[in-house]
Amino acid sequence: MPAWDYSQPPATVNGTTPFRLNPTGSPEGGPCFQAGEILDNRISQAQFIAPTAGVLTIGYRVSSEQGYDFLTAKAQFSTTNLFQISGETEWATATVHLAAGEALDVMYTKDGSASNGGDTGWITLAFVSDALTIQGRAALRLTMQGAISGAATPRILQGQAALCLTMTGWLKQRKTIKARAALRLMAKHGMAQPPSGLGMKMTILTDPYRPDVIRDQYLMVWFNGNPNQCKIALQIDDGAEFQPAFTWQNPSVTYPAVIKIDGAEIPGDGQSHLIKVSVWQAIGQSTSARATLSDYAKTPTTRPATQPSWCGVTAIRQGETLYSSPHVISGHISDLTRIEWRHTGAVKIMAKVPVANEKSAGFHDSIISVGYADYDETEFFAEGIGSNIGWRGGDFHDVLFGVAAIHGGQFGPITWASAPVRIKEILNRPADPPQTPDEIAGTIRILDIDGLKDDIIRALFATNGWVYPAYWEASPHRDTAKMAVDRLLLRIKDIIRKGGSVTLDDLGRFEARWNPARTVRSMTFVASAGFIAGTRAGTLLTDQQAKASP
Repeated sequence: MPAWDYSQPPATVNGTTPFRLNPTGSPEGGPCFQAGEILDNRISQAQFIAPTAGVLTIGYRVSSEQGYDFLTAKAQFSTTNLFQISGETEWATATVHLAAGEALDVMYTKDGSASNGGDTGWITLAFVSDALTIQGRAALRLTMQGAISGAATPRILQGQAALCLTMTGWLKQRKTIKARAALRLMAKHGMAQPPSGLGMKMTILTDPYRPDVIRDQYLMVWFNGNPNQCKIALQIDDGAEFQPAFTWQNPSVTYPAVIKIDGAEIPGDGQSHLIKVSVWQAIGQSTSARATLSDYAKTPTTRPATQPSWCGVTAIRQGETLYSSPHVISGHISDLTRIEWRHTGAVKIMAKVPVANEKSAGFHDSIISVGYADYDETEFFAEGIGSNIGWRGGDFHDVLFGVAAIHGGQFGPITWASAPVRIKEILNRPADPPQTPDEIAGTIRILDIDGLKDDIIRALFATNGWVYPAYWEASPHRDTAKMAVDRLLLRIKDIIRKGGSVTLDDLGRFEARWNPARTVRSMTFVASAGFIAGTRAGTLLTDQQAKASP
């Protein structure tokens, strides 16, 4: 069987790691292609494109985490996988017929945790073209029905006697036929299929200072197929369908191919408009059924033409975080800022606040809504802006205020103050307004994840007789405890997302559940007997105590 040309690397797919050549990885010690090295939640992918119509034979093997890391192959225009395997397997083979230019897509995918075995997959390839040489001593009659990929393949046809050969389907290997007869050949090609994986996204670019001014519109469309062998049609609302010009954004990549249509424009009236895209194969005289997708998009509504002529800001008071004892917050004093403006209508008051980024330890600007004022008002007092900044030890930051005109439910451009004001960070964790008798009695606590970690860490320090450090002091014990809590929560989430369950005594069971149709999986928590009884009684109870109580 003819071998694949391993000197030519396979086609790559954007955003994935390509397969690599292994010179001695095949069962016979010859060349093969092997999945590239990847991390968790990543993909190694390659596409092997048929030079002509023919049969591709694939040898494959995998060494991976059973049930989670997979080696998968699928023909470009097929809706089912040729194979999908995981674990430790022996070499196996599969065959598939490909049209000229059609690709076999092979992927090695990893889940979010664990790696077993070699953590890779291998494939070998052999290809047999549908090219057919027919010789004889007879007259020849050739009948072809359907679209025949690779029709330019040379054929030597001779003969002198009656011989009839009928073929339905595809040739599985190269053959030479000699005869002393008239020869009749009938070939039927498979039906062309509509492209799969059709998707689209409308993008509308506006002026950053006047969002109602549209600078550009374009439509991105993607599907599994070769755009040069497909037709694309576009329809806006009830208008006439047309075939727009497009640009292939990732040439030679067909899984998926991404195209950009600049002629997909919708009216700038702020209304929703229907966009309908159809794609179908068109090879020679053969066309497939259409793949069609519809979506809605709209442009921004025209905003008020007028805007406030001036905005001024005065800092009246800085905020403070209050402590009843070290590290115990008892309350806070909010900052207070006066904003003034000149405008004949209603306005919306805005602030550009530097918000702390927990990952980068830096800050990024965020525009927040502070309040609203009616047409006869000319000033507004903003309180507690420092609590929106984030905590870095009580530093001061520049905050810029502005106002925007309101008209017909729309907001005009923001008129910013000529200079920012300095506002101090506030570590703000005030008690919520009382809602139940427990809150009025002062027994309730509302914790976020940071508060829960702090409680656990303090209990650990108290149990071991360690001195709890100040927040700015380094502490290996505190860092280890935080990491342990994070790892516990991540482990629970990992088990649940894989369909398992975690039972914690005296607390309850976390588990994954299917809906009745087994199409959607969700997470649920079932409280233990002690947790339920203790909550009702307002006390701590173990499961054993709950069962023993009358």
